[in-house]
Amino acid sequence: MRKGNKFGVLLVLLVLFYSCANDNNGTAKLLAKLVETTEDSTKVTTVFTYKRNEIVSTDNSILHIDYTYNDGLITKIVATKKSDQSIVTTNYTYNKGKLISLKSSDRNVVNFSHNTDGSVSYEGFAIDAADKQTKKFHGVLSFKKGNLIKDSKTLDDSPAGVVSVDSFSYEYDSKKNPFHIILGFDKLLNQHQFVSINNSVISIVENNTTTTADDQTISSAKFHKSIFKYDDGNYPTEQITENAMGNLGYLKTQYFYE
Repeated sequence: MRKGNKFGVLLVLLVLFYSCANDNNGTAKLLAKLVETTEDSTKVTTVFTYKRNEIVSTDNSILHIDYTYNDGLITKIVATKKSDQSIVTTNYTYNKGKLISLKSSDRNVVNFSHNTDGSVSYEGFAIDAADKQTKKFHGVLSFKKGNLIKDSKTLDDSPAGVVSVDSFSYEYDSKKNPFHIILGFDKLLNQHQFVSINNSVISIVENNTTTTADDQTISSAKFHKSIFKYDDGNYPTEQITENAMGNLGYLKTQYFYE
């Protein structure tokens, strides 16, 4: 695992928020703490604060994040980076309970269209100082049995004559994903596999870049495997994520519940 990607999973997880979940005995569980350890033994601990069944904030040494709900849906996430106190605010807009757009204070917008076959199309734009939108990417999210199985994303800001497509594919276990069973989280379609019902055990990241002038294509792929341990209620307690291609390292995540 490259050092620049060590906290990639962490930063994704930090924008997740949790609600009450029922185990096999019907008792409610909330995730109280998340501990991540990189291959060089660096640890980051995230602590969660709640009001009833809604997450109020998450906090660790890197980021502090505040959440705002409206009618059971997350409408705003404010992330403060502790190293320089920079703040990014993301606002979410819904129609009949479905996410249709998100807009961040760093002048990025993503619009979503829900298709009749259950897939979701999306388009991403950057907004300049004159409020002019420039299309950055577009793609399609595909689902099966409540799990996101594929995200096919075309980069629209590639150089002229170059077509670049990123593809993210996921396979799952049959256990409970603590990120899915939260109030309104499954609506946040920018959270990748974490919106799924189950836990992703295999993810494949592919890129195909084609130069139209000579019809040459360069392809690359990365394979990631996660090994989980679970408690008696089928919630994960530990996750080891490996970069199987080249065996470059792992990221360990421990889950602690109230």
